[in-house]
Amino acid sequence: MIVGNGLIANAIKPCDREGVILFASGVSNSVNPKKEDFEREEKLLKNELEKPQKLVYFSTISIEDPDCQSKSYILHKLRMESLVKAKSNYLILRLPNMASLSGNPKNLFPFFYNSILKGNQVLIKQNASRYLLSSDQLCFMLNELLDKQLNQEVINCIHGEPMMVEDIYIKIANYLNVSPNYQLQEGGKTYMVKSNYKFSQLPELSMEKLIKANYISQ
Repeated sequence: MIVGNGLIANAIKPCDREGVILFASGVSNSVNPKKEDFEREEKLLKNELEKPQKLVYFSTISIEDPDCQSKSYILHKLRMESLVKAKSNYLILRLPNMASLSGNPKNLFPFFYNSILKGNQVLIKQNASRYLLSSDQLCFMLNELLDKQLNQEVINCIHGEPMMVEDIYIKIANYLNVSPNYQLQEGGKTYMVKSNYKFSQLPELSMEKLIKANYISQ
């Protein structure tokens, strides 16, 4: 059973199976979250935790970012993880940025996409990078973890090295055949996340394929 209807919930629809609760109902705006969004997720999560089925909770690898430790969103996700860990049968998957044009328009991909189409200049921190994960990669990871019946584990769902944010923007602009319109500013950093699970051969994240698929669906 999938709980939620946002970006992650839609991405994992092919992974739905009986006997497992896939809790993908989170706070969509991690930059400027509202207190009521935190309260809504916590209430819903507590309700699902009372059920006997195994629960998979989708968290964020931003927990590993030293610069985010005091942010309300990260503190909230850590608190939700603690609630989940009190259950006997669970998995916690910490996810990076989902590479998709759907979802919250303030997320990286839809923000760049819409800015390019509207001709708006964007500011990009010159040292900023992001780990990326496509929907098919997430499904591959989730199915493998469920098939192997892992339990009481926190998994960093990362694949490969982080990608520079500037390069992500340029690739989207180039595919749309629009001249890049951005300004670099000082700042940004790359934080490394330790991979704590070796997945089988994952499908590669093709930026061209990803952008093309999302672009056609618009």
